[in-house]
Amino acid sequence: GKFLDGEVAFVDAIALEAPSTRTMVKVLAGLGVERTFLLVVPEQDDLVWRSVRNIKGATMMTADDVNAYAVLKNRTLIFVGDALEKLAGRVGFAVQAGEAN
Repeated sequence: GKFLDGEVAFVDAIALEAPSTRTMVKVLAGLGVERTFLLVVPEQDDLVWRSVRNIKGATMMTADDVNAYAVLKNRTLIFVGDALEKLAGRVGFAVQAGEAN
């Protein structure tokens, strides 16, 4: 799966003062993202959305909106802040010490 293949990344936060596609491209390059990706945020963030929307292969969803198709369609998953915990609570699995059980 994606965890075992190293196709999941975790970011504490994405702090932007203004929308910047260039900044997001640098963040993604730093994470090693090369293809399609799903950016999972804990809640809607318009600055991040406006920074990501013009990047080829980008999908952004809140943890409440993530579905199986979006996970499978995208090569890399990027969880921001507590988005994984929110998703885990929604689908009913436990997350302990950064590991999915």
